Amino acid sequence: MSKKKAKNGNKSKVRKVALDVIIVCLLCIAGISAFNIYKIVNNYHEGSKTYRKIAELAGIPDIKGDEEFTGDINWDALMEQNSDTVAWIYLKGTKINYPVVQASDNDYYLRRMFNGASGIGGTLFVDARVPGDFSGFNSIIYGHHMKDSSMFGALKSYTSYDFAKENPRFELITPKQKYHLEVCAFLSVPADSPVYRIVGTSQSSREAYIKMIKDKARYTTGVDFGTKDKLVMLSTCAYEYEDARYAVIGKLIPWDK
Repeated sequence: MSKKKAKNGNKSKVRKVALDVIIVCLLCIAGISAFNIYKIVNNYHEGSKTYRKIAELAGIPDIKGDEEFTGDINWDALMEQNSDTVAWIYLKGTKINYPVVQASDNDYYLRRMFNGASGIGGTLFVDARVPGDFSGFNSIIYGHHMKDSSMFGALKSYTSYDFAKENPRFELITPKQKYHLEVCAFLSVPADSPVYRIVGTSQSSREAYIKMIKDKARYTTGVDFGTKDKLVMLSTCAYEYEDARYAVIGKLIPWDK
């Protein structure tokens, strides 16, 4: 065999080995990707299953069609499972039908579900800086923006003004009061926006805050809101730019009014 043929034969072997290595690497990458996708899908499934059970525990039926949300909650059952429970929030026609909790900090429930288990969707929670009974001027409820529209993923729909007009209110139920949460404005702001500050009791600070909300709003709905109202911001991540947030501003109106 000539040196040239031997050299070509060695090159062919090297190419074959290199091709085999590439194929093995691609198969490994595909396997890892498939496993990661499975984990994500399984986490979503487990989260949905967990919160369906919690809704059953709270005595909330699977609401379909024209059925009305009554706001009747089994608070004793919820409190027995999680004493951090402060409210229940519901938005007709979406997956928003969840308990709301409050911890001593704003990290505890980021990846912890209502039952204490680890979960990527976490739990909807009230900002630790405000009263958990929504008696402050402005309260904030945080929730993850999940790709299957669970948790606060449905807030993205409020980028559409038409959606806001068709879905003008949430229901926010506490152990002491049932509230309508009338949507007033929608904002897309940075995570460090001053709209996330907690406002004191002075008239001037409240007036300044309301002006800021109106100035920064992508739109307002025509629902009047002022310094004497109790405001609640529903906040979730947005992906319009780095560290963006969607914020739906609503005002509390007791059901008996």
